Amino acid sequence: MSPAPLPPLRHVVGAAVLYPDPGGGCRVLAARRGPGMSGAGLWEFPGGKVEPGESERDALQRELMEELGLEVVPLWRLGEVERPERSLRLAVWICAAAGEPILKEHDAAQLVAADDLDGIGWSEPDRPFLPGLRAEMTAQARGQG
Repeated sequence: MSPAPLPPLRHVVGAAVLYPDPGGGCRVLAARRGPGMSGAGLWEFPGGKVEPGESERDALQRELMEELGLEVVPLWRLGEVERPERSLRLAVWICAAAGEPILKEHDAAQLVAADDLDGIGWSEPDRPFLPGLRAEMTAQARGQG
């Protein structure tokens, strides 16, 4: 008997929102999943599901406004991972933001420096993006971004 087919992948986007650091370089916004959310207490790149007919950019703008009251400008795609065992395809985008987040679903948010990315408990789907994000943040700190 062959194994049951896996369900279709949910297309999800996350935003690595970069803010200038007063000391030079930049920091990325991390949001902690609130009570009642799956993975509560873990940190993530905020975002959500891409609706049918919606672009990743549009989904990011909609989701961040809904979740954090935050206007973002998606700049470029950092990468994508597929997790068939979790029925998930996650793309993360580097974004710029206008304003500060207002917590609606998350219970905390913080700005994290490149050197501190490994010091918080990221949700498992977001971890593969940390090396590329660190490299991008380091390049921006050197004036190469």
